[in-house]
Amino acid sequence: MAGQDRPTLLHVCGRYLPLSETFTYDLITGLDRFNHHVVASAIENLQHFPLANVSTPEPEERAWELAQAVDARAVVCHFGPQATMGLPIALAINRPAVTIFHGYDISRLLRDKRWIERYRAVAALGMHALCISEAGRERLRSIGWPTSQLHVVRLGVDSTRFAFTPPSERWSPRGPRRILMVARLVEKKGVHVALDAMQTLRGRGFDLELRVIGGGPERERLESIVADACLTNVQLLGALTHEQTRQEFAGADLYIQPSITASTGDQEGIPVSLMEAQASGIPVVSTRHSGIPELVLDGTTGWLTDEGDADGLAIAVARLVQNPEQAEHFAHAGRARVRREFDRATQTRRFAAYFDALTRNAEITPSAFVAARVTPRRRGLLIRSIPLGLAARKLTLLALRYPDVQWDMLTPLGSAKFVERMPLVNRTWTYDDGKLSFTRIGVDTLACLQKRHYDIAVVPYADESGADMADVRHVALEIGAHQTNALTLRDHEVALLPIPSTLPRGA
Repeated sequence: MAGQDRPTLLHVCGRYLPLSETFTYDLITGLDRFNHHVVASAIENLQHFPLANVSTPEPEERAWELAQAVDARAVVCHFGPQATMGLPIALAINRPAVTIFHGYDISRLLRDKRWIERYRAVAALGMHALCISEAGRERLRSIGWPTSQLHVVRLGVDSTRFAFTPPSERWSPRGPRRILMVARLVEKKGVHVALDAMQTLRGRGFDLELRVIGGGPERERLESIVADACLTNVQLLGALTHEQTRQEFAGADLYIQPSITASTGDQEGIPVSLMEAQASGIPVVSTRHSGIPELVLDGTTGWLTDEGDADGLAIAVARLVQNPEQAEHFAHAGRARVRREFDRATQTRRFAAYFDALTRNAEITPSAFVAARVTPRRRGLLIRSIPLGLAARKLTLLALRYPDVQWDMLTPLGSAKFVERMPLVNRTWTYDDGKLSFTRIGVDTLACLQKRHYDIAVVPYADESGADMADVRHVALEIGAHQTNALTLRDHEVALLPIPSTLPRGA
């Protein structure tokens, strides 16, 4: 399909791209039915993940202009936090939006009531969620994300990239069995559980070695465990190149992934390294954690143990070492499951079909969800003296908290053209560019706002205290809404009370 005939997807990332997010790059570049533009908060590793159209819009609303200029047919957010930035873009261009959820964004963040509310807010305005596991979909459904807006498409690996070598060919009759683990050195990967299991296995006389690929904040602690336990058969290799990692896969006899739920609540999605191990013909042992049981079928394609169960992990490894026939069965069955359900080419076609349907469905555009909201019975005013992108995110939250309120916005004159694109804004009022004060708003505009008799006025803050916003608060209170609140950066809403001041009204 010629480039000009392909629909365009606008991708919203945090950083583009951490080295650990190869799967994001593979997904974007694999969707060759579409043109792609990426907006991000920062750009890094572009040499590793080359893409022609990556930008960091500043201010944030410039992304709205870009989306319109490239005629983006959908907004695709990568990881949950980006949904709050992507939804205003979708509202501005009236195109569907979807967020791809992975792991921490539907585990650790769901321990935070603020993120639950933010997710509910974007879902109420039409945001779809694309999960890489059934477990992820169930978590979002449990917080109230509409089932009709929840979908599952799994990530995949290039199974042809890894030569299939089952245990009958890779296991040497002599020497230690080599166990491989590829993981960032963070709590949820359970590397400490693997080290405990290696101590147990050594004590039971098993001749094994463990090689761990990956770096991370827990390295120093894990090195201390290795040293204190004299685990000379364990090597923490640090981060390796793709080619070096491929060589480690070729030399491995077993693969373990003892993932756990971190103390913060952080969980995995479905580790890509597990898929790669099974594609290579390496028998695997993992845990009943998050979406892992959707890949590793206990007793059929590998063994699963309970989270944090070092003894169980040791027993499962011992069973495989002592039963080559079982290991051979797991290798073939695991490879077949990856080829059937986790092959990148197959999954890319499924992603493409999903985005095709998304971009063609006019019934799931944000304006349709705005129109379907409760008929407004009250008037509200958002008084903006913070960056517009942040104000837009706060407005989506207010739309959830006050579904019966129709919102106007008071904004600097220079941003009026952006505000007027926002379907959540009923009427735009302006003041002279700069920080809001009585002088900038003017007597006439202030009088008009007072005559509107707003039920609620809200002043969003860029911090928790509203530092240096005394003039803004004075103006808000002078407008005379029945209720006047501040909305802090962390989404706390507090009533504004009159503030004694000796400042002249024109200061």
